[in-house]
Amino acid sequence: LESHKNAIKIDPELVESWNGIGNLLVDHFKEYKSALKYLNKAIELSDGKYIPALVNKGNVLLKLGEYTSANEYYDLAFEIDPDNAIHAQLNKAINLIDNLNQPQNAIKILNNLNNNLSVDHRYKKEIIDLLNQLI
Repeated sequence: LESHKNAIKIDPELVESWNGIGNLLVDHFKEYKSALKYLNKAIELSDGKYIPALVNKGNVLLKLGEYTSANEYYDLAFEIDPDNAIHAQLNKAINLIDNLNQPQNAIKILNNLNNNLSVDHRYKKEIIDLLNQLI
């Protein structure tokens, strides 16, 4: 945390460190509202295109019970870079199942991911396992 804070003192436009602080506040300190300030700054500095900050903001909104808003950030990350934001759609599917009572929409997302990923993709097994639980 201190390393990231020192980094943004040196370079206030260092998107990775703004995101890193936000991520640490979420994962290690459970300070969700404080994390939003840092994630929003990372998103602002990247003109809304830094995938990790978008996904992390979705995760924070999920923790805060803002389920629909969380999905908007997951969708945005996936729209910007579908190859590197598979986990964003996986998070959305889980949110649809666990919080929004929309398993059919989750199944559509998971089927789409499953059909478009290579057999050895790192999220393939998780997607198939989740699909098997739903079907």
